[in-house]
Amino acid sequence: RVALQTIAQAALSGLEALQAVVRALAALTTPRTVVIDNAHRLAVEEAQGLGRTLRGLRLVMLAQPTADLGALSTSLGVEPEWLMGWGEDSISAVASEEGCGASMATVVRLKRLTGGLPLYVRSAIEVAKRELEGSLEALCDALELQTLTTETAQQAILSRVIDGLARQRLQVLACAALADVPLSADEMVAIAAGGFALESREIIQSLRSLRANGLMQAYGSQLIKVHDAMRPIALERLGDDPAAERRAKEELLKL
Repeated sequence: RVALQTIAQAALSGLEALQAVVRALAALTTPRTVVIDNAHRLAVEEAQGLGRTLRGLRLVMLAQPTADLGALSTSLGVEPEWLMGWGEDSISAVASEEGCGASMATVVRLKRLTGGLPLYVRSAIEVAKRELEGSLEALCDALELQTLTTETAQQAILSRVIDGLARQRLQVLACAALADVPLSADEMVAIAAGGFALESREIIQSLRSLRANGLMQAYGSQLIKVHDAMRPIALERLGDDPAAERRAKEELLKL
């Protein structure tokens, strides 16, 4: 502890401080884990340097699923592990603590709509408690019908993500959100082409980018689906163009 305090007081660069920490921890018998948040912001060379510096310690890097994640994991020789959201039992327990009773069917709906992400789940429960007399069923109805007048944390955060997409990728994501089950790339192409008259090559490129950024999820090697937490927001954007929404739905019905 004294050695670590000394390091904290010294005027060292970030890498020098890490090297000093490694030397100090090497004298301890208990295994140590170093956690680096926002690792997606690191350049590949920086991540490799950290890996070399922290050799001998357990290193955990938390990163968002950006397009550069593949290059980062390859350079480190690791396979990314995807962190999943809360399960139904956890969501039910939190809802009960907040005085929002719900059937298991409603809990399953809430998990699907939020992706089970703790921030989104807690925000949704708070809105239900404040605006809907604690009814999670009414909240799920409002989210699915896009009639909720109060913005949740999920809507605030993901709206910024969606609005930052290139127009073509937003159109592909919005069309793909119509499907609540995984579809093949060819089926996604048919829906998006029908909705916005996009070229197949453009749609495939968009699907690849959306998946790399975590907005779409893979199911096996052939099927993909818009992330559950993203679907309600994407469907709102599709509703901004009723004609395209109608055409995309017609293509979906043909599948």
